[in-house]
Amino acid sequence: MSPLQAQTTGENEGEGGASIEAPPAEQFAVTEGGVDMRTGRYAFSGTDLAAGDMSLTRQVTNAVPGFEDAFGQLSHNWSIVLWTKSIDIDAGNYDSGPDLRVSVSYGGRATTFEKQASDIAFTHVSKDGYAILTESSGIYTFQNEAATIVFQTDGSCAAWGCMLASRVTLSDGTHYALEYETSSGQQARLRSVSGSRGFALLLEYGATGGGWDQVAKACIVNTALAVKPSNNVCPTGAMTSSYSYTSLGSMVMLASATNPANETSQFFYSGTATDYTMGFRRPGEAQDWLTNTVNVRTNEIGRPDHIVTGQDFVDGRAFDYTYSYGPQVEGQIPPIAGGYYIDNEDRRVDVEYGWWEKPHPPSPTPITCCELQWQLTPGPVLIRDALGRETTMNYCDPNVLANPPGAGSNCLVTALQTYEMPEENSVKLERDWTTGLVYRTTQIAKPGSNLPNLVVYTPQGCTAATIKHCSKPGEVKDARGYQTDYTYSDAHGGVLTAIQPAVGGVRPQINYQYQQLTPALAGSVTPAPIWVLWREFSCMTSAMGTSGNCGAGAGDKVVKEYSYTPGNLFLLGTTVTANGETLRTCFEYDQWGRKISETLPAANLTSCS
Repeated sequence: MSPLQAQTTGENEGEGGASIEAPPAEQFAVTEGGVDMRTGRYAFSGTDLAAGDMSLTRQVTNAVPGFEDAFGQLSHNWSIVLWTKSIDIDAGNYDSGPDLRVSVSYGGRATTFEKQASDIAFTHVSKDGYAILTESSGIYTFQNEAATIVFQTDGSCAAWGCMLASRVTLSDGTHYALEYETSSGQQARLRSVSGSRGFALLLEYGATGGGWDQVAKACIVNTALAVKPSNNVCPTGAMTSSYSYTSLGSMVMLASATNPANETSQFFYSGTATDYTMGFRRPGEAQDWLTNTVNVRTNEIGRPDHIVTGQDFVDGRAFDYTYSYGPQVEGQIPPIAGGYYIDNEDRRVDVEYGWWEKPHPPSPTPITCCELQWQLTPGPVLIRDALGRETTMNYCDPNVLANPPGAGSNCLVTALQTYEMPEENSVKLERDWTTGLVYRTTQIAKPGSNLPNLVVYTPQGCTAATIKHCSKPGEVKDARGYQTDYTYSDAHGGVLTAIQPAVGGVRPQINYQYQQLTPALAGSVTPAPIWVLWREFSCMTSAMGTSGNCGAGAGDKVVKEYSYTPGNLFLLGTTVTANGETLRTCFEYDQWGRKISETLPAANLTSCS
């Protein structure tokens, strides 16, 4: 049975007592109009503030049960929420039970873990890369390649099993402390994000038309120059944005956003709380550049979802959306997963997901009731463009396909295994089944091209110690057989060596050195040190030995050195030394980290200061 047949079967039969195994959406499948076909939401993103490594970006909601978003129907990049749900894994009951499902939501997506009541460790069930979740005394810690996030409990949201991020630490050691404000009976609201590189984001509330949870004003301050205000009120001279709201029935909706240049983006609504249009208008313009037609629908986790059914752009483009839903299962709301859209010239694009009946081992008794579980693929199984060209994706575990079980389908849904493009060139992904990470990627040329394959190898055996570079390639071999090799640091994930394909019998090599620097912040704040790139070593004509020396001697070595400003660790300059000559490039920045000057080596500066 194909996944599309499985989907049709589920929709028609309406099996009582069956279950849907579909963790919260973990990947986007975005159309040319910006709509996510996995959820039906408009994948909005707009950055209002940016200084150094700190930013505030409004974006699509995380859709967490019991959690109110900070910009009406929109969230932001610092809304990082963990939420838990009681389930019964063995019975396939994802509404209640003795076991636990935990989802970490950020950026409009979620990565999900599960744990049976008798287990100690969580199992990562999402198909979005290697990640670890641990819990100790009610404090959860999430770790993936990019960051480690610690979660704390939250006021009213805790009744829904919610926790909010209290600290985010990046792989290079940069950390962000998130501070919240609470009030009796209210959800905790974020008041500040303090970064160790010397920038802090402050959030104020009480906006016109908004409630307790809606941001009225936001700003960034440079804490290398001044101490962050303890009351989290934006000081004079801060980089500032402001917001206002309106209502649509009982819903609070974002009405305007004004950036630091005093330019205002506006949003207009017409309709009801269940069916409405939303217009997007740029600063200084007299008409909307985009109007979305939206239907509000309760989704599979009980959260109202704003589903885009149509779009009209000012340039004349228009799109109508039709969605596919999961199998009809008694007591469960089927999730959206794919569908199609048609533009104003009657061109159709299909984005199809697969629903597979979960395989079962051989059994003398028939499958009944709750043993029937539907699995949703994490991404589309088919994308058919307006010209009829098809790209197909396969998510079935190859071991189960090779050894079919006794009941159910022969597809155990996993991460992406293979995909084939319209011209029949394809990509095969071989995975480490302990971590789910790809250890070998083979790009297979289209039939008849006589081109060799391109292969990328990634070291296997990801652990908590090596998680910062688990998905980075260890060996890349191109179509001509030329190979590049890499090694990485366990401490920060940065590349340590890069050995390139041979040229004239010599494989050029670059060695990288890093150092830890502590930003000099205002007041008595001393953050933890941060890893930064310090030096690069290479040889001009000869091979580099294991000791880092050039085969042709010290005169063949090239050294590139990086220096940084003491406060925010901006790149201050680079110095390249070779053949007894030193070339220096220097940079200057304003207080927000924007480069305002660059002095080239021709200036013959003796230092950057």
